[in-house]
Amino acid sequence: MMLIGVQFLKYFAEHILSKGFVRIRHIGFLSSRAKKKNLSIIRKILRVAATASKPKLTTREFSKLTTGKIPIFVRAVKKAKWLS
Repeated sequence: MMLIGVQFLKYFAEHILSKGFVRIRHIGFLSSRAKKKNLSIIRKILRVAATASKPKLTTREFSKLTTGKIPIFVRAVKKAKWLS
């Protein structure tokens, strides 16, 4: 799709909000305020069991699970080293 400069600026400007306005990112049944309540209602309507909650992992546990390595942070250098 080829746009001339004026069209590009028009489409780009549509994403710029005026001062004092806040962009709404989540609306509908997945909005953060009502997500748990609405999902439970939707699960009842669809007759679907609730999924198990994800375990809370520390950064070290997540790194070990995903990469198989344990990060060791050296404060003086401020870089991570990996242990197998």
